[in-house]
Amino acid sequence: MSVLSCGRRGCREIMCRHLILYNKYYICTDCLEELRQLKNEWPVELTQKQVEDRIEGFMCSQKSNIKILSREEIDGVFESLISVQE
Repeated sequence: MSVLSCGRRGCREIMCRHLILYNKYYICTDCLEELRQLKNEWPVELTQKQVEDRIEGFMCSQKSNIKILSREEIDGVFESLISVQE
């Protein structure tokens, strides 16, 4: 069985199934979700080259131990933090 390690700098995942950027990189599910969340902060208008450059930049960025939460996860954490203890 071959190792399909995530191409993002600093990521240690080794069983990645997603290929991105014209099959240049394998990316793990966590990094892919982080990239998708980050995309929501990009300008509304970009050229294809600018999108490619941003994805390339993401893959060259250092993976952090901080997990970016989805909207549902944010809601769950928020509710757990404001739950009233009586």
